[in-house]
Amino acid sequence: MKQAGNPCSAWHTLLLACATFIILGLAACSGTMQTAPTEGQTAVDLELLLSLPAQDISYQSQVRPVLGRRCVVCHGCYDAPCQLKLSSPEGIERGANKNKVYDGARILAAEPTRLFIDAKSTEQWRKKNFHTVLNEGTQEPRQNLENSVMYHMLRLKQRHPQPRVGMLPDNLELGLNRKQTCATLAEFDDFARQHPDWGMPYGMPNLDDAEYRTLVQWLAQGAPMDPPASADDPARQRIEQMKLFYRRHGDTYFNQQNWRRALTYYERYHVIDPDSLEIKRKITICRDKLSELSAASEKPSLAQKTPDEMRDQVKRLLEESGTESTWIMQYLFEEQSGEKDSETPW
Repeated sequence: MKQAGNPCSAWHTLLLACATFIILGLAACSGTMQTAPTEGQTAVDLELLLSLPAQDISYQSQVRPVLGRRCVVCHGCYDAPCQLKLSSPEGIERGANKNKVYDGARILAAEPTRLFIDAKSTEQWRKKNFHTVLNEGTQEPRQNLENSVMYHMLRLKQRHPQPRVGMLPDNLELGLNRKQTCATLAEFDDFARQHPDWGMPYGMPNLDDAEYRTLVQWLAQGAPMDPPASADDPARQRIEQMKLFYRRHGDTYFNQQNWRRALTYYERYHVIDPDSLEIKRKITICRDKLSELSAASEKPSLAQKTPDEMRDQVKRLLEESGTESTWIMQYLFEEQSGEKDSETPW
């Protein structure tokens, strides 16, 4: 006779299975699972971050040559695309601007944005609507890449390299009057979706691996700039000699009230030492004096003279030229009655 199964054993198995599913569900929802090591790989180059050198990459000896070969050909002029000048540390730190330098459709004059002249600090350039292409927030390697427009432009090109042979794609606009697109960090995702082939260098082959590694790791380090080189002693002596020469001659002509000559020397001194308040004051005096002399030397035109003054001036000019003035003066200034003498040329 067959024995019946144990009902308690069946209930025990069922409860054990339910408990297992509940524990697994709670573990999945608890958020204690570790993040996958590849998460975020699409945002930055993790391999380049993990191999970041301990010492700063030199801008002068490592970064500048890459920029000179691959970037400055476009981003080195006053009218560089987006006014982004990559030919100097100051240009990189200044950033980009959406306004065109030369715009034939512009009616009113635009405020000039000359590097080293129209603003002297990053804060001043931000007030002129230049936006950063570097990370200006917390200085941490990953943040330095995630918040850098320059990095995202370079990486966009690496992800969408253009063909090295054949014709360029039709979606690359190369006309001089093409529409300028200067994406900020907040606008970059939309820019990348709309123009995946517009990474940097624009319209040129992407950087090779060594060039890309150098620029990306430099940006990850916070784009450190080499301290400016100081002039050596012979150069300093030469500069001081030039300043003394221009000031001495300027003062000599200034004391002689030869304002034009004095201004010439003072302006040359000002190029070397633009912070000298005394030279600025004398330049202003020279210019004011020259303006006064110019106004005083202006003679009234013939049309502004009285009839008698006009007559005397014309007669004097005719006599000085040796021309017979009688008939000319009579014709110009005396009323004619009746027929003119047939012997006169008029």
